[in-house]
Amino acid sequence: MDKNLRPATLSGRFVSNVAYMICHTPYVKKRSAIALCEALAKMKMFVPPSDYKFEKFLVDGVPVEKLTKKEGGRPEKAVLQLHGGGYIAPMADLYRKSAVKYSRLAGGATAFNVDYRVGPKDKYPAALEDALKVYDYLLSEGYLPENILVTGDSAGGNLAMALVGKLVDDGRPIPKGIVAMSPWADLAAQGRTYQKDSPNINTDPMFGQRKVKDYDLMKNNLIERVCKPYAGDTPLDDPGLSPVYRSYEGFPPMLVIVGGAELLLADSETIVEKSKAAGVDATLSVYQGMFHVFAIYGLGLNKEGRDAWREIGEWLATRF
Repeated sequence: MDKNLRPATLSGRFVSNVAYMICHTPYVKKRSAIALCEALAKMKMFVPPSDYKFEKFLVDGVPVEKLTKKEGGRPEKAVLQLHGGGYIAPMADLYRKSAVKYSRLAGGATAFNVDYRVGPKDKYPAALEDALKVYDYLLSEGYLPENILVTGDSAGGNLAMALVGKLVDDGRPIPKGIVAMSPWADLAAQGRTYQKDSPNINTDPMFGQRKVKDYDLMKNNLIERVCKPYAGDTPLDDPGLSPVYRSYEGFPPMLVIVGGAELLLADSETIVEKSKAAGVDATLSVYQGMFHVFAIYGLGLNKEGRDAWREIGEWLATRF
């Protein structure tokens, strides 16, 4: 059966229910999204694998983390990972672990994490400027564009599209490909799965509600608590801020992985639909019943998450 159609597994449903319970506890609901993201970023327990070297440094003021395979890697290849967190969360341990995953799946490519500026202190286009600086740094270090993979989840998926879009618009060399998990690319929340009659309003364990009592309040909370702290005065449908509103002509191959239960599902659908219309080698993989960034937040407990990483590895084997 096509993975885009088959129902969620038992482990997938279990992890989705856990995600719902965590996101809807009184403790979480009483605190701002910004406070929760900052708390998550402070939980630093990452220990690099013994076969990797872990470094931290600045690139023109931008904090960067580098994970290098000590032996048997592919030092000529680079994975540029742009973390998620609604443009309000700094780097967290989850992304150090996922950087290692990407590196291993890419045959030991060197992985770079960008701790870009976020709201509410810094507004758009601060994160894009930081991502561009690090991309330029990779080029200055001798990495060829065709040996660079850009990855991102949620806001990082947005930033991956925005970064490559900026390179395309400026006529600059573009990376070999993009892997995006649950890209949050429509801050204006206009896609079909954001609408009042969408079942995803009720199925999304992270942004939706099992029984929506006030749709307008729910949507307004999403925009006010998460979108505007970074967007500032920029219109939420600005193509640089919300890449679903841009053209994808000239983009490299991309793999977009998303959960079928997500409020943000339409973002991924629109990106891939526009990309295919522009002649881009774009693949959309929908895992039914799954929640936002399930492959990273599921901590390997759900079969769907393991399958998603396996799919990424297979995609990289043919394109990177």
